[in-house]
Amino acid sequence: MSKKLFVTIAVRLPDDPFAAADVYKQLQPSWASLLDALKASGAEHDVKFQELEQRLTGKRGPRKPRLVPSPEAAA
Repeated sequence: MSKKLFVTIAVRLPDDPFAAADVYKQLQPSWASLLDALKASGAEHDVKFQELEQRLTGKRGPRKPRLVPSPEAAA
């Protein structure tokens, strides 16, 4: 049976596109050395990069109470 190692890294990027580009620039050497090490090891690997935009959830008020019909009302 073969095994797989999954690694997930989430990097929070600033909203400002120029500041985000600076983060990408700082991370680039590290990513390149990691990919080079994977290639040098000869291990099968699949690299996927995704950039997702997540909306912040707003504060919601408390839930409204659910009305439950009483057994007396059903009769």
